Formats: sequence, structure tokens, C-alpha cells
Amino acid sequence: MKAIVVYFSRSGVTRAAAEYIAGRLGADIFEIEAAEPYPAEFRPTVQRALREIQDGLRVELAAMPDVSGCELVVIGSPTWCGTFAPPAASFIAAAPLEGKRVGIFCTSGGSGLANMPRDARRLAPGADFAAPLALSGAGETAAMDEWCAEIVK
Repeated sequence: MKAIVVYFSRSGVTRAAAEYIAGRLGADIFEIEAAEPYPAEFRPTVQRALREIQDGLRVELAAMPDVSGCELVVIGSPTWCGTFAPPAASFIAAAPLEGKRVGIFCTSGGSGLANMPRDARRLAPGADFAAPLALSGAGETAAMDEWCAEIVK
């Protein structure tokens, strides 16, 4: 099964989980980046993200990966304000995910998936979503191993 792991990471935690998952799946990997980078400081980043989420804005991405030949698309994002970080949401809304198997995972300090499963179905209604995975960090290898085995079924 041709697979790709597409992720957004600000602190590096989601990146580490994405790299682990891509290795387990033998998948390509692509880091989503906003065309206008987020500020280095925490508070301005939160303020911008909250405004983007509340207004339903889709941020412009620096680049889009080609997922056309992939049967499985795995999307990773930190949980921001109860949902995907805006660059990840923008990817989901713009990518051709109809008919593809899609796995979503999040990293958070305790908020878990929050509204991510509902929002993913709204952003990509034609995708075949696997059960999502919530991680509190990139060190949860047993949970990632089990999830990787499930999403390829």
C-alpha cells in the first residue's frame, strides 16, 4: 500500500511522531508549512491560530505534497484550540482525499483529539477515515505500532 505521512509541527513533537509512523509504514513523509510562518513567540502564535480557527480561515501553504498515487494518507497535527493546527486543516480541505484511507493523529499536552475527527470528516467528506490516534508525546511507540497495524487493514 503506497502511503504518505503529512504533518504540521511547531515544537518538533508531532514531527518526531510522524517520522516514527512513516518508518513503521514504509511511507513517504512531508512537512506542511504555512506560507507565512508563525511567530517564534508562543502568545502571538496562539493569538494568530485562534483567530484563524474562529474565522474558519484556510492558511496558504508553502507547498502541497502529491498524494494522488497514495492509497493511505496519514495526517498529523498538534491539537490547537480543540482542533487541527490551521496548516493541517488547510491541507485536509485542499488535498484530493476522496476514496483514500486516511489516518489522523494528534499530539497534545492533554486535550486529546477534541474536535479533530468531526472536523476532518467535514473538511474531507469523501475520505475513508480510520480510527484516530491521540498521543501525549512522541515516545508512545507501542500505541503508534498498534495504530499503524490497524490503519493498513
